[in-house]
Amino acid sequence: MTIVDDRTEHLDLPLPHWDNLLWDDVIRLRKALVVLDAKVRLLDELLASDDVGLDALQELVNAIKENYASIEDILTSKLNVAEFHRLIAPADSASYEYDEGGNVVSATESVGGKPRVSQYFYNDGLVEKVVATYDGKTRTETYTYSNGRVASIAVVEN
Repeated sequence: MTIVDDRTEHLDLPLPHWDNLLWDDVIRLRKALVVLDAKVRLLDELLASDDVGLDALQELVNAIKENYASIEDILTSKLNVAEFHRLIAPADSASYEYDEGGNVVSATESVGGKPRVSQYFYNDGLVEKVVATYDGKTRTETYTYSNGRVASIAVVEN
């Protein structure tokens, strides 16, 4: 007798079928339960983790979800090579100034032989604003927080 192999849509787990022999479906369902048990274990480990990296990753995911339209606009707009280089280029060299609390208040970097100067402003120990100037353009990033985590970042370039 041929086994009817119906499957779930998401995890592709076997589903019982009335045309199958009970013995065949019991074996298939046992395998499905083992797969589900492994998935739930991974979720439990993730939820129990206090890994700071996971929190940071979740903040990035939330920021991307909240700003999807503006990210899509950026990705679909025409971006010339020089502008792209300015946005992502690593510094050739850098120097930093710190406040008495050890926070960076100024960074001066050389990118392609031109200075990129960033100033950092804080409120209650959290970065409130970053103003960066490079090649005659200024980028201002303003951060808002909720419960000590980044809730949004507003970016203005001119």
